[in-house]
Amino acid sequence: QGGDVIEKGACSLTLIRGGRLSAERAKTISGRNPDAGLDVGEGDRYSAAALSVVLHSRSPMVPTFRSDVRVFLVETSGGETLAW
Repeated sequence: QGGDVIEKGACSLTLIRGGRLSAERAKTISGRNPDAGLDVGEGDRYSAAALSVVLHSRSPMVPTFRSDVRVFLVETSGGETLAW
């Protein structure tokens, strides 16, 4: 904060490990892209991660930079790991 080029900046990291899918969430995931053959069900384990970065430059002529990256993993009851 208070640098010559970047006036303010922030970073946020969120991790979720070992969650269990509810029946509603599994149905939502499977229904998003039925042609993909995502075979997820209630009780499947999941992990998720999200990284957010925001930078505000000192110059009003340079726009604010924002970036978000997310990943979602599901371990199905059949032993397959799906990621998107």
